[in-house]
Amino acid sequence: MNRPILSFLIVFLFVLSVQQALSADLTGKRQIKMTSGAGEDVIVGTVTFEKNGTGYSYFLNLDDEKFADHFLSMRPFKCLEGNVQYLCHLPYPYEKTHRIGPKNFTDLEHEFLFIHKKPNDYGINMWNGLYYVISETQTGLTGRLHELDMDILASPPEAGVMYPLLDAEKMEANRASHWFPHLMIE
Repeated sequence: MNRPILSFLIVFLFVLSVQQALSADLTGKRQIKMTSGAGEDVIVGTVTFEKNGTGYSYFLNLDDEKFADHFLSMRPFKCLEGNVQYLCHLPYPYEKTHRIGPKNFTDLEHEFLFIHKKPNDYGINMWNGLYYVISETQTGLTGRLHELDMDILASPPEAGVMYPLLDAEKMEANRASHWFPHLMIE
């Protein structure tokens, strides 16, 4: 192989490898902050990232003191209680890898599944699901709120399918109609 082509390939592969890495170094413990449209911030826990190849392994720790215990529709839930809306955390019931990588935050997104309800609603409806689509910022990660019917989680996913919640079914939420439309990990 001639020298100019070899040099070009080396530079190309280097640039490609740099583009494959996350922008911000996430290593260490980061706070998980939910922000309301009115500017109210609530730190709901931490996530600890450990470098793993081009991505990160993570450990999530939600702050139980921020969540109230509720028994809704014959199941226990931990809910953030607001005057107008409750956000009830729905732990993803199936296997996750606990890894994120460049432009792939699916595992972490499945840590932040919620179902919203009004404070005076008796039960909980899975079609009131909330899902934060995560993307990178200069200093960490941010989540944009989407609405999603979570009835599909009632049965295990088909063989070979780790996450049955399809992107096509996620609709960006009207931020004004939800208590915490923003999620930050910094």
